[in-house]
Amino acid sequence: MRKSWKHIFTRSQFDSAHCDGQTERSRSLLLTIIVFSILLSINSSAQNIDAFARVSVSPREGVVRQPYKVTIHVYSSTWFAKPLQFANLQVEDAFIIPFSRTVSGINYINNKKYATLTFYYLVFPYETGDMIIPELEINTSIPPEGGYQGEPVTIKTKSQKIRVGAVPSTKDEDVWMVAKNVSIKENWSRDLQNLKVGDVVERQIIISAEGTLPSLISPLEIEEPENVSVYPAQPELQDKRNDNDANGVRTEIYSYLLEKEGEVLIPEEIVTWWNPVTKKVYQRTLSEHQLTVAANPDLNMMESLKDSLMDMSAPVTDEVEKNKFNWLWLLLTIPVLFVVYFGYHVIRRFSNRMKAQKVAYRQSEAWYYKQAESALKNMDSRTFINAFYQWFDRARKPNHSAAITSYLDHKQRVELDQLIVSDVLTVKNRKHIKSMLSELRTKLNRSNKDIFKTDNLNPI
Repeated sequence: MRKSWKHIFTRSQFDSAHCDGQTERSRSLLLTIIVFSILLSINSSAQNIDAFARVSVSPREGVVRQPYKVTIHVYSSTWFAKPLQFANLQVEDAFIIPFSRTVSGINYINNKKYATLTFYYLVFPYETGDMIIPELEINTSIPPEGGYQGEPVTIKTKSQKIRVGAVPSTKDEDVWMVAKNVSIKENWSRDLQNLKVGDVVERQIIISAEGTLPSLISPLEIEEPENVSVYPAQPELQDKRNDNDANGVRTEIYSYLLEKEGEVLIPEEIVTWWNPVTKKVYQRTLSEHQLTVAANPDLNMMESLKDSLMDMSAPVTDEVEKNKFNWLWLLLTIPVLFVVYFGYHVIRRFSNRMKAQKVAYRQSEAWYYKQAESALKNMDSRTFINAFYQWFDRARKPNHSAAITSYLDHKQRVELDQLIVSDVLTVKNRKHIKSMLSELRTKLNRSNKDIFKTDNLNPI
């Protein structure tokens, strides 16, 4: 009978342990399934975001200083929950004009509908060889397919390579400017008739170019006619870009000083450029001008006119180099520099001394006493008690008693105790406390003087 009970007891223990093991395994299996489901949902959510970017470059091969249009299309199978965020495109040895205003649209790829955002750059290389358009990282927020809430997404473009060659040359000269079209015109400040010696005629030449930057418009090389001095002014550059292309205007101004009578020939001016679309060389021409200069009996102003025109056209650096060194100015400047130098150091030392005095004052007994008086005027007992104890710590000597009550009589102790337990001062209490504060300061100052005398008589 005992064996059977023992057998039953042992069997029940085994069954119980077996059930516990099954329960533990069931819990582990359930937890694994839950974690796997969460990861699966996250992966499926990420996989359901169908977004990518494509880059197109036009043209793929060209010449130096030609504009290359780099267009970036960003696609999403749902929509864009936030605007595109991306860094500026940087290309080595090239000018870049960003047209970063995004244009939205709808495109179909393999019969699948995509929302599209498009923006582009114009890149002007100024070196021949392979130009690399680096990859661009674009950040935005896109809802997954079947979802409604945007999730952060980072999309990267692929780098692009462009072959850049030299501008083809004509038989006569090298062609530098690259543009789609160029126009040139001129304006004169006066009629070119009835001219005489000493007259100054201003000539304005305006070059307008389509498809290039104003800084890439070729400057003119004006020939100076015989018996005429030409003084160029600083050219003016204007950026006339629109939403689709880069355009520029270069304005040059020249002053012609007529120095002798007779016939003067102002030669024609030719502007040459390479058209990257038609791949041909084109020219525009300003016609020549034949001037007749009459004699002028009054030539006293000739030299002053030349000096004025030289001042207007010559760079400042050239003028400084031509002028003689002014020793008197140097002799007057040196004492001024010494005065400024020593004055600066005197002011600096004075400022440092004032700062040190201010710091020392803020640690002195007088400053803390003033803080206690100021707190007492505000009728706030808590603030006054804090300021009062801070002042007492500065006022007493280290070998003095640290207990404030040892310096007060019975009536003053009672008033101080009442002040500590109360929150607000009354006008009457404030008068008593102010009197107590003044008396306590007098006692501490007197005891400090006595200790000072004793220390002098009995030095350590």
